[in-house]
Amino acid sequence: MNFSKNLSYARKKLGISQEDFAEKLNVTRQSVSKWENNDTFPDIDKLSIMCKIFNVKLDDLVNGDLEHLKDEDKSYKVVINEVLNGIKKIVSDLGQKDAKGIIKFIVEIAVILLIIFAVNIPFVMIENFINEIFMTLGIVGGVISSVLVVILQLTYFLVAVVMFIYIIKLRYIDGKELKENVVKEKEIKENTDISSDVIEAKVEKKKREYREPFKIVSILSGLILLFLKFVFSIMFLCLIFIMFFIVVGFSLFLILSFKGVIFFGVLIAFLGGLLLIYSLEDVIFKFVFNKRNNALKVFILLLVSTVLLGVGVGSSIYEFSQIEYNDTMPNDFKVSTKSSVIPRNDSLKLDNFHNVKYVVENRNDIKLTYQYYEELSSYDINVLDNVIFIDYNNTVVNPKVVLDSIIKNLKNKKLYNYDSSYFNLTVYATQSDIDKLIENTNNFHN
Repeated sequence: MNFSKNLSYARKKLGISQEDFAEKLNVTRQSVSKWENNDTFPDIDKLSIMCKIFNVKLDDLVNGDLEHLKDEDKSYKVVINEVLNGIKKIVSDLGQKDAKGIIKFIVEIAVILLIIFAVNIPFVMIENFINEIFMTLGIVGGVISSVLVVILQLTYFLVAVVMFIYIIKLRYIDGKELKENVVKEKEIKENTDISSDVIEAKVEKKKREYREPFKIVSILSGLILLFLKFVFSIMFLCLIFIMFFIVVGFSLFLILSFKGVIFFGVLIAFLGGLLLIYSLEDVIFKFVFNKRNNALKVFILLLVSTVLLGVGVGSSIYEFSQIEYNDTMPNDFKVSTKSSVIPRNDSLKLDNFHNVKYVVENRNDIKLTYQYYEELSSYDINVLDNVIFIDYNNTVVNPKVVLDSIIKNLKNKKLYNYDSSYFNLTVYATQSDIDKLIENTNNFHN
Protein backbone atom coordinates (compact mmCIF):
# COMPACT_ATOMS: atom_id res chain seq x y z
CA MET A 1 0.00 0.00 0.00
CA ASN A 2 1.48 3.39 -1.02
CA PHE A 3 1.24 6.70 0.82
CA SER A 4 -1.99 7.83 -0.88
CA LYS A 5 -3.82 4.67 0.16
CA ASN A 6 -2.33 4.82 3.66
CA LEU A 7 -3.50 8.42 4.04
CA SER A 8 -7.03 7.64 2.85
CA TYR A 9 -7.23 4.55 5.06
CA ALA A 10 -5.88 6.28 8.19
CA ARG A 11 -8.14 9.30 7.76
CA LYS A 12 -11.25 7.19 7.29
CA LYS A 13 -10.19 4.97 10.18
CA LEU A 14 -10.27 8.02 12.44
CA GLY A 15 -13.60 9.08 10.98
CA ILE A 16 -12.29 12.44 9.83
CA SER A 17 -13.64 14.09 6.69
CA GLN A 18 -11.32 15.63 4.13
CA GLU A 19 -12.48 19.10 5.21
CA ASP A 20 -11.71 18.45 8.90
CA PHE A 21 -8.35 16.84 8.07
CA ALA A 22 -7.40 19.76 5.83
CA GLU A 23 -8.26 22.16 8.63
CA LYS A 24 -5.97 20.29 11.05
CA LEU A 25 -3.09 20.62 8.54
CA ASN A 26 -3.98 24.20 7.58
CA VAL A 27 -4.35 23.29 3.91
CA THR A 28 -7.24 23.15 1.45
CA ARG A 29 -9.46 20.13 0.99
CA GLN A 30 -8.30 19.95 -2.63
CA SER A 31 -4.73 19.38 -1.36
CA VAL A 32 -5.87 16.40 0.72
CA SER A 33 -7.81 15.07 -2.28
CA LYS A 34 -4.70 15.31 -4.48
CA TRP A 35 -2.57 13.51 -1.87
CA GLU A 36 -5.08 10.66 -1.67
CA ASN A 37 -5.26 10.47 -5.47
CA ASN A 38 -1.44 10.29 -5.60
CA ASP A 39 -1.33 13.46 -7.70
CA THR A 40 0.98 15.37 -5.31
CA PHE A 41 3.04 14.62 -2.22
CA PRO A 42 3.06 16.63 1.07
CA ASP A 43 6.19 18.18 2.55
CA ILE A 44 7.97 16.76 5.60
CA ASP A 45 6.28 19.17 8.02
CA LYS A 46 2.84 18.01 6.96
CA LEU A 47 3.94 14.38 7.17
CA SER A 48 5.15 14.90 10.75
CA ILE A 49 1.77 16.37 11.73
CA MET A 50 0.02 13.44 10.06
CA CYS A 51 2.09 10.95 12.04
CA LYS A 52 1.03 12.65 15.27
CA ILE A 53 -2.63 12.69 14.24
CA PHE A 54 -2.64 9.03 13.17
CA ASN A 55 -0.20 7.98 15.92
CA VAL A 56 1.96 6.04 13.44
CA LYS A 57 5.61 6.07 12.38
CA LEU A 58 6.70 8.07 9.36
CA ASP A 59 8.06 5.00 7.60
CA ASP A 60 4.80 3.11 8.15
CA LEU A 61 2.79 6.02 6.78
CA VAL A 62 4.92 6.55 3.67
CA ASN A 63 6.14 3.05 2.81
CA GLY A 64 4.18 0.63 4.96
CA ASP A 65 0.71 -0.90 4.88
CA LEU A 66 -1.34 0.63 7.71
CA GLU A 67 -4.33 -1.59 7.01
CA HIS A 68 -2.38 -4.73 7.95
CA LEU A 69 -0.30 -3.45 10.83
CA LYS A 70 -0.17 -5.73 13.86
CA ASP A 71 -2.62 -4.93 16.63
CA GLU A 72 0.17 -3.96 19.04
CA ASP A 73 1.16 -1.15 16.69
CA LYS A 74 -2.31 0.37 16.98
CA SER A 75 -3.09 2.68 19.86
CA TYR A 76 -6.31 2.29 21.84
CA LYS A 77 -6.68 6.05 21.37
CA VAL A 78 -7.23 5.50 17.66
CA VAL A 79 -10.08 3.10 18.34
CA ILE A 80 -11.66 5.45 20.88
CA ASN A 81 -11.33 8.41 18.55
CA GLU A 82 -12.86 6.43 15.72
CA VAL A 83 -15.89 5.47 17.83
CA LEU A 84 -16.35 9.00 19.18
CA ASN A 85 -16.01 10.56 15.74
CA GLY A 86 -18.50 8.06 14.35
CA ILE A 87 -21.05 8.92 17.06
CA LYS A 88 -20.44 12.61 16.45
CA LYS A 89 -21.08 12.15 12.72
CA ILE A 90 -24.33 10.27 13.29
CA VAL A 91 -25.66 12.83 15.80
CA SER A 92 -24.66 15.71 13.51
CA ASP A 93 -26.29 14.03 10.53
CA LEU A 94 -29.52 13.41 12.49
CA GLY A 95 -29.68 17.09 13.43
CA GLN A 96 -29.76 17.99 9.74
CA LYS A 97 -32.44 15.48 8.72
CA ASP A 98 -36.08 16.31 8.10
CA ALA A 99 -39.03 14.27 9.39
CA LYS A 100 -38.70 11.74 6.57
CA GLY A 101 -35.00 11.24 7.30
CA ILE A 102 -35.61 10.75 11.02
CA ILE A 103 -38.38 8.19 10.40
CA LYS A 104 -36.11 6.37 7.96
CA PHE A 105 -33.33 6.33 10.56
CA ILE A 106 -35.67 4.85 13.20
CA VAL A 107 -36.93 2.19 10.79
CA GLU A 108 -33.37 1.26 9.82
CA ILE A 109 -32.30 0.93 13.46
CA ALA A 110 -35.38 -1.25 14.12
CA VAL A 111 -34.51 -3.48 11.15
CA ILE A 112 -30.90 -3.76 12.31
CA LEU A 113 -32.02 -4.80 15.80
CA LEU A 114 -34.47 -7.28 14.27
CA ILE A 115 -31.66 -8.83 12.22
CA ILE A 116 -29.44 -9.06 15.30
CA PHE A 117 -32.29 -10.67 17.23
CA ALA A 118 -32.78 -13.20 14.42
CA VAL A 119 -29.10 -14.10 14.62
CA ASN A 120 -29.74 -15.21 18.19
CA ILE A 121 -32.05 -18.02 17.04
CA PRO A 122 -29.29 -20.54 16.17
CA PHE A 123 -27.51 -19.65 19.43
CA VAL A 124 -30.69 -20.46 21.37
CA MET A 125 -31.06 -23.75 19.50
CA ILE A 126 -27.46 -24.69 20.32
CA GLU A 127 -28.01 -23.70 23.96
CA ASN A 128 -31.08 -25.94 24.20
CA PHE A 129 -29.14 -28.78 22.59
CA ILE A 130 -26.30 -28.38 25.12
CA ASN A 131 -28.73 -28.41 28.02
CA GLU A 132 -30.46 -31.55 26.79
CA ILE A 133 -27.15 -33.41 26.47
CA PHE A 134 -25.26 -32.36 29.60
CA MET A 135 -28.11 -32.00 32.09
CA THR A 136 -28.53 -35.78 32.02
CA LEU A 137 -24.97 -36.21 33.38
CA GLY A 138 -25.75 -34.95 36.87
CA ILE A 139 -23.85 -32.21 38.70
CA VAL A 140 -20.74 -32.39 36.49
CA GLY A 141 -22.90 -32.20 33.38
CA GLY A 142 -24.76 -29.21 34.87
CA VAL A 143 -21.50 -27.35 35.53
CA ILE A 144 -20.23 -28.06 32.01
CA SER A 145 -23.57 -27.04 30.57
CA SER A 146 -23.55 -23.74 32.50
CA VAL A 147 -20.00 -22.92 31.38
CA LEU A 148 -20.78 -23.67 27.75
CA VAL A 149 -23.99 -21.62 27.89
CA VAL A 150 -22.09 -18.63 29.34
CA ILE A 151 -19.48 -18.93 26.58
CA LEU A 152 -22.24 -19.19 23.99
CA GLN A 153 -24.04 -16.13 25.34
CA LEU A 154 -20.83 -14.11 25.43
CA THR A 155 -20.13 -15.16 21.85
CA TYR A 156 -23.59 -14.00 20.75
CA PHE A 157 -23.11 -10.72 22.60
CA LEU A 158 -19.80 -10.07 20.81
CA VAL A 159 -21.30 -11.06 17.45
CA ALA A 160 -24.28 -8.76 18.05
CA VAL A 161 -22.07 -5.80 19.03
CA VAL A 162 -19.76 -6.30 16.06
CA MET A 163 -22.71 -6.64 13.66
CA PHE A 164 -24.38 -3.53 15.03
CA ILE A 165 -21.21 -1.43 14.83
CA TYR A 166 -20.34 -2.70 11.36
CA ILE A 167 -23.81 -2.02 9.93
CA ILE A 168 -23.98 1.42 11.56
CA LYS A 169 -20.54 2.23 10.20
CA LEU A 170 -21.48 0.99 6.73
CA ARG A 171 -24.74 2.91 6.67
CA TYR A 172 -24.02 6.18 8.44
CA ILE A 173 -20.27 6.71 8.40
CA ASP A 174 -19.22 5.20 5.09
CA GLY A 175 -22.32 6.83 3.59
CA LYS A 176 -20.85 10.22 4.29
CA GLU A 177 -17.55 9.08 2.81
CA LEU A 178 -19.47 8.13 -0.34
CA LYS A 179 -20.53 11.74 -0.77
CA GLU A 180 -16.91 12.84 -0.38
CA ASN A 181 -15.82 10.30 -2.99
CA VAL A 182 -18.49 11.54 -5.38
CA VAL A 183 -17.20 15.09 -4.94
CA LYS A 184 -13.65 13.82 -5.44
CA GLU A 185 -14.61 12.03 -8.66
CA LYS A 186 -16.24 15.20 -9.96
CA GLU A 187 -13.06 17.14 -9.17
CA ILE A 188 -11.04 14.62 -11.13
CA LYS A 189 -13.50 15.03 -13.96
CA GLU A 190 -12.96 18.80 -13.95
CA ASN A 191 -9.16 18.67 -13.64
CA THR A 192 -8.29 15.77 -15.94
CA ASP A 193 -8.95 14.64 -19.46
CA ILE A 194 -10.71 11.45 -18.42
CA SER A 195 -13.99 10.93 -20.20
CA SER A 196 -17.01 12.29 -18.30
CA ASP A 197 -18.93 9.09 -19.07
CA VAL A 198 -16.27 7.05 -17.30
CA ILE A 199 -16.40 9.30 -14.23
CA GLU A 200 -20.20 9.26 -14.10
CA ALA A 201 -20.22 5.47 -14.43
CA LYS A 202 -17.83 5.15 -11.49
CA VAL A 203 -19.96 7.51 -9.38
CA GLU A 204 -23.17 5.63 -10.15
CA LYS A 205 -21.51 2.29 -9.45
CA LYS A 206 -20.42 3.48 -5.99
CA LYS A 207 -23.92 4.73 -5.26
CA ARG A 208 -25.49 1.44 -6.32
CA GLU A 209 -23.01 -0.61 -4.29
CA TYR A 210 -23.82 1.48 -1.25
CA ARG A 211 -27.59 1.58 -1.60
CA GLU A 212 -28.20 -2.02 -2.71
CA PRO A 213 -28.30 -3.57 0.83
CA PHE A 214 -30.80 -0.95 2.03
CA LYS A 215 -33.48 -1.14 -0.67
CA ILE A 216 -35.89 -3.10 1.54
CA VAL A 217 -35.38 -0.62 4.37
CA SER A 218 -36.04 2.29 2.02
CA ILE A 219 -39.25 0.70 0.75
CA LEU A 220 -40.42 -0.10 4.29
CA SER A 221 -39.65 3.40 5.57
CA GLY A 222 -41.43 4.85 2.53
CA LEU A 223 -44.59 2.84 3.27
CA ILE A 224 -44.53 3.84 6.92
CA LEU A 225 -44.04 7.48 5.93
CA LEU A 226 -46.98 7.25 3.52
CA PHE A 227 -49.20 5.78 6.24
CA LEU A 228 -48.14 8.49 8.70
CA LYS A 229 -48.92 11.18 6.13
CA PHE A 230 -52.41 9.72 5.70
CA VAL A 231 -52.99 9.66 9.47
CA PHE A 232 -51.71 13.22 9.87
CA SER A 233 -53.90 14.35 6.97
CA ILE A 234 -56.96 13.06 8.84
CA MET A 235 -55.70 14.84 11.97
CA PHE A 236 -55.30 18.03 9.92
CA LEU A 237 -58.96 17.90 8.85
CA CYS A 238 -60.04 17.30 12.46
CA LEU A 239 -57.99 20.30 13.56
CA ILE A 240 -59.75 22.41 10.90
CA PHE A 241 -63.13 21.51 12.44
CA ILE A 242 -61.85 22.21 15.95
CA MET A 243 -60.52 25.58 14.80
CA PHE A 244 -63.94 26.39 13.31
CA PHE A 245 -65.71 25.79 16.62
CA ILE A 246 -63.05 27.73 18.53
CA VAL A 247 -63.57 30.69 16.18
CA VAL A 248 -67.36 30.45 16.70
CA GLY A 249 -66.90 30.38 20.47
CA PHE A 250 -64.45 33.27 20.38
CA SER A 251 -66.89 35.29 18.26
CA LEU A 252 -69.78 34.66 20.68
CA PHE A 253 -67.79 35.74 23.72
CA LEU A 254 -66.47 38.74 21.77
CA ILE A 255 -70.07 39.78 21.05
CA LEU A 256 -70.86 39.36 24.75
CA SER A 257 -67.94 41.69 25.50
CA PHE A 258 -69.50 44.38 23.28
CA LYS A 259 -72.75 43.85 25.22
CA GLY A 260 -70.95 44.48 28.51
CA VAL A 261 -70.40 40.86 29.60
CA ILE A 262 -66.62 40.51 29.54
CA PHE A 263 -64.79 37.23 30.14
CA PHE A 264 -61.13 38.07 29.62
CA GLY A 265 -60.01 34.59 30.63
CA VAL A 266 -62.21 32.86 28.06
CA LEU A 267 -61.05 35.19 25.27
CA ILE A 268 -57.39 34.60 26.18
CA ALA A 269 -57.98 30.83 26.31
CA PHE A 270 -59.62 30.91 22.87
CA LEU A 271 -56.66 32.87 21.46
CA GLY A 272 -54.26 30.34 22.98
CA GLY A 273 -56.29 27.49 21.51
CA LEU A 274 -56.31 29.11 18.06
CA LEU A 275 -52.56 29.63 18.20
CA LEU A 276 -51.98 26.02 19.31
CA ILE A 277 -54.21 24.63 16.55
CA TYR A 278 -52.44 26.84 13.99
CA SER A 279 -49.04 25.59 15.19
CA LEU A 280 -50.08 21.94 14.91
CA GLU A 281 -51.66 22.50 11.49
CA ASP A 282 -48.50 24.23 10.25
CA VAL A 283 -46.28 21.36 11.44
CA ILE A 284 -48.59 18.71 9.95
CA PHE A 285 -48.96 20.57 6.64
CA LYS A 286 -45.20 20.90 6.17
CA PHE A 287 -44.66 17.26 7.15
CA VAL A 288 -47.27 15.99 4.68
CA PHE A 289 -45.93 18.13 1.82
CA ASN A 290 -42.23 17.52 2.59
CA LYS A 291 -41.45 21.06 3.66
CA ARG A 292 -38.91 21.80 6.37
CA ASN A 293 -40.24 23.12 9.68
CA ASN A 294 -38.61 26.03 11.44
CA ALA A 295 -37.90 24.48 14.84
CA LEU A 296 -37.47 27.85 16.56
CA LYS A 297 -40.75 29.15 15.15
CA VAL A 298 -42.64 26.01 16.20
CA PHE A 299 -41.12 26.16 19.70
CA ILE A 300 -42.06 29.83 20.16
CA LEU A 301 -45.63 29.28 18.91
CA LEU A 302 -46.14 26.27 21.18
CA LEU A 303 -44.66 28.12 24.15
CA VAL A 304 -46.83 31.22 23.62
CA SER A 305 -49.99 29.18 23.01
CA THR A 306 -49.35 27.10 26.14
CA VAL A 307 -48.88 30.24 28.24
CA LEU A 308 -52.04 31.81 26.82
CA LEU A 309 -54.04 28.64 27.44
CA GLY A 310 -52.78 28.38 31.00
CA VAL A 311 -53.52 32.00 31.82
CA GLY A 312 -56.87 31.85 30.02
CA VAL A 313 -58.09 28.64 31.66
CA GLY A 314 -56.98 29.81 35.10
CA SER A 315 -58.69 33.18 34.68
CA SER A 316 -61.83 31.53 33.29
CA ILE A 317 -62.13 29.26 36.32
CA TYR A 318 -61.97 32.30 38.60
CA GLU A 319 -64.46 34.30 36.49
CA PHE A 320 -67.00 31.47 36.35
CA SER A 321 -66.63 30.84 40.09
CA GLN A 322 -67.91 34.38 40.68
CA ILE A 323 -71.20 33.64 38.87
CA GLU A 324 -74.18 32.68 41.07
CA TYR A 325 -76.22 29.84 39.59
CA ASN A 326 -79.95 29.51 40.31
CA ASP A 327 -81.88 26.41 39.28
CA THR A 328 -85.02 28.45 38.64
CA MET A 329 -86.39 30.77 36.01
CA PRO A 330 -85.46 34.46 36.35
CA ASN A 331 -88.04 37.03 37.39
CA ASP A 332 -88.08 38.42 33.85
CA PHE A 333 -90.41 35.60 32.81
CA LYS A 334 -93.99 35.32 33.99
CA VAL A 335 -96.06 32.14 34.28
CA SER A 336 -98.97 31.98 31.83
CA THR A 337 -102.14 30.04 32.66
CA LYS A 338 -104.59 28.40 30.26
CA SER A 339 -107.69 26.32 30.85
CA SER A 340 -109.55 23.69 28.88
CA VAL A 341 -112.83 21.89 29.63
CA ILE A 342 -113.38 18.27 28.58
CA PRO A 343 -116.68 16.37 28.82
CA ARG A 344 -116.58 13.63 31.41
CA ASN A 345 -115.76 10.19 30.03
CA ASP A 346 -115.05 6.98 31.95
CA SER A 347 -112.35 6.07 29.40
CA LEU A 348 -110.24 9.22 29.71
CA LYS A 349 -106.56 8.83 30.59
CA LEU A 350 -103.49 11.07 30.80
CA ASP A 351 -100.43 10.86 28.59
CA ASN A 352 -96.97 11.33 30.11
CA PHE A 353 -97.53 14.30 32.36
CA HIS A 354 -95.30 15.50 35.14
CA ASN A 355 -96.27 17.75 38.01
CA VAL A 356 -99.98 16.83 37.91
CA LYS A 357 -102.18 18.12 40.71
CA TYR A 358 -105.75 16.91 41.34
CA VAL A 359 -108.44 19.15 42.91
CA VAL A 360 -111.84 17.73 43.90
CA GLU A 361 -114.79 19.85 42.76
CA ASN A 362 -118.49 19.18 42.31
CA ARG A 363 -118.84 19.58 38.55
CA ASN A 364 -120.30 17.80 35.52
CA ASP A 365 -117.14 17.99 33.39
CA ILE A 366 -113.37 17.86 33.76
CA LYS A 367 -111.44 21.11 33.83
CA LEU A 368 -107.72 21.21 33.00
CA THR A 369 -105.60 24.22 33.96
CA TYR A 370 -101.95 24.34 32.89
CA GLN A 371 -99.12 26.80 33.51
CA TYR A 372 -95.98 27.44 31.44
CA TYR A 373 -93.61 30.19 30.31
CA GLU A 374 -94.96 31.42 26.99
CA GLU A 375 -91.69 33.25 26.15
CA LEU A 376 -89.95 29.86 26.01
CA SER A 377 -92.54 27.50 24.54
CA SER A 378 -96.10 26.95 23.46
CA TYR A 379 -98.54 24.35 24.86
CA ASP A 380 -102.05 23.15 24.00
CA ILE A 381 -104.13 20.35 25.53
CA ASN A 382 -105.83 17.97 23.08
CA VAL A 383 -107.75 14.69 23.31
CA LEU A 384 -107.26 11.83 20.88
CA ASP A 385 -108.76 8.36 21.37
CA ASN A 386 -109.66 9.30 24.96
CA VAL A 387 -105.99 10.16 25.69
CA ILE A 388 -105.31 13.64 27.04
CA PHE A 389 -101.94 14.77 25.67
CA ILE A 390 -99.83 17.90 25.29
CA ASP A 391 -99.32 19.50 21.93
CA TYR A 392 -95.87 20.87 22.74
CA ASN A 393 -93.73 23.23 20.70
CA ASN A 394 -90.33 23.65 22.36
CA THR A 395 -89.14 26.23 19.83
CA VAL A 396 -88.36 29.45 21.63
CA VAL A 397 -91.11 31.86 20.73
CA ASN A 398 -89.07 35.02 21.34
CA PRO A 399 -85.30 34.29 21.37
CA LYS A 400 -84.40 37.97 21.77
CA VAL A 401 -86.18 38.09 25.10
CA VAL A 402 -84.23 35.07 26.33
CA LEU A 403 -80.85 36.38 25.09
CA ASP A 404 -81.47 39.80 26.62
CA SER A 405 -82.35 38.14 29.91
CA ILE A 406 -79.19 36.00 29.88
CA ILE A 407 -76.97 39.02 29.13
CA LYS A 408 -78.73 41.16 31.77
CA ASN A 409 -78.27 38.52 34.47
CA LEU A 410 -74.66 37.74 33.48
CA LYS A 411 -73.84 41.41 34.00
CA ASN A 412 -74.99 40.90 37.58
CA LYS A 413 -72.93 37.69 37.86
CA LYS A 414 -76.05 35.49 37.87
CA LEU A 415 -77.12 32.56 35.72
CA TYR A 416 -80.54 30.88 35.69
CA ASN A 417 -81.97 27.63 34.39
CA TYR A 418 -83.98 28.52 31.29
CA ASP A 419 -86.00 25.31 31.23
CA SER A 420 -88.47 25.46 28.35
CA SER A 421 -90.12 22.19 29.46
CA TYR A 422 -91.67 23.75 32.59
CA PHE A 423 -95.33 22.67 32.70
CA ASN A 424 -97.77 22.31 35.62
CA LEU A 425 -101.16 20.65 35.12
CA THR A 426 -104.13 20.88 37.52
CA VAL A 427 -107.17 18.64 37.08
CA TYR A 428 -110.52 19.78 38.54
CA ALA A 429 -113.18 17.02 38.76
CA THR A 430 -115.29 15.00 41.15
CA GLN A 431 -113.59 12.42 43.33
CA SER A 432 -115.02 9.53 41.31
CA ASP A 433 -113.86 11.07 38.02
CA ILE A 434 -110.38 11.68 39.46
CA ASP A 435 -110.15 8.08 40.72
CA LYS A 436 -111.26 6.73 37.36
CA LEU A 437 -108.81 9.00 35.51
CA ILE A 438 -105.89 7.85 37.70
CA GLU A 439 -106.88 4.19 37.28
CA ASN A 440 -107.14 4.48 33.49
CA THR A 441 -103.82 6.33 33.31
CA ASN A 442 -102.00 3.68 35.33
CA ASN A 443 -103.44 0.87 33.23
CA PHE A 444 -102.54 2.75 30.05
CA HIS A 445 -98.89 3.14 30.98
CA ASN A 446 -98.50 -0.31 32.50
